[in-house]
Amino acid sequence: MVAGVVTAVLLFGVVTLQALVSQQSFDIQRAQVRVTDLRQRADDLHLQVAGLSAPERIAKAAARLGMILPEEVHALSVPGTGRDPARGGVRSGPHAAAP
Repeated sequence: MVAGVVTAVLLFGVVTLQALVSQQSFDIQRAQVRVTDLRQRADDLHLQVAGLSAPERIAKAAARLGMILPEEVHALSVPGTGRDPARGGVRSGPHAAAP
């Protein structure tokens, strides 16, 4: 009698454990498929960004909008900002970070 109860409990434990392992396996498989899909999506988006940020494409879009390159470029400095337009807007002075 005791052996039958122990066997039933062990069998129930094994079946339950097997069900949990199977469920985890399915969850892992779904996660792997999702990772693969997301990696592909990220690759597609990187290609899209590369195409959209191509200088030729931007120049054509700007021309369609009526934008033109300036004949002269002037830099203005605003007192008290600590920015030096001659250095591309990089901070100047004793507390400036090294370029």
